Amino acid sequence: FDSDVYWLDQIVIWAGFLNSTYLCGTMDGLPVFPFIYGMMMEDDGTSCAAGYFGFGDFEPPDVDEARSVLDMAMTNMIASGCGALIIDVRINEGGWDEIGLMVASYLVEEPTHVFSKRAFFRNTTDGTVTYSETNDVFVDPAGLYFDGPVVVLSSESTAGAGEVFVLAVKDIPSVTVMGQRTFGLLTD
Repeated sequence: FDSDVYWLDQIVIWAGFLNSTYLCGTMDGLPVFPFIYGMMMEDDGTSCAAGYFGFGDFEPPDVDEARSVLDMAMTNMIASGCGALIIDVRINEGGWDEIGLMVASYLVEEPTHVFSKRAFFRNTTDGTVTYSETNDVFVDPAGLYFDGPVVVLSSESTAGAGEVFVLAVKDIPSVTVMGQRTFGLLTD
């Protein structure tokens, strides 16, 4: 059993279902990393009700290319007048925190403190615990800003960098996080 092949198959099935069932207009399965985007049109078919971003992971082979792809997708969402945005990280295996924070950067207009973290170390010999210094995490604006309401979908399959993304956006006023608790796998 190859779990990487299984997850890739699941993402392909998921993307195909979303494309054929819900999304109209621009829909791309982009080779940069498992990312799809599209638009859900109003009943009249002429205007965008909501944009959709779906991320299978946050592990692109090239960070600069990922930024270019996200810029293109967000530009399309904004130009199409999408009134809302759904960001789906329900099947997100994690990846690089930097990418999750990059996605969050489209949802803030100014540098925003999103959370603080510190590592702890347990001595296996005597059980004592020590902590690292606190690291404050900020999201800087991307330059493109989505100013409508945002719904983030999470699940027990949202792990690692997917969870960092959820943590980063949960207190942004325009964002509502819905779904299940995340997997619980935060590391550094």
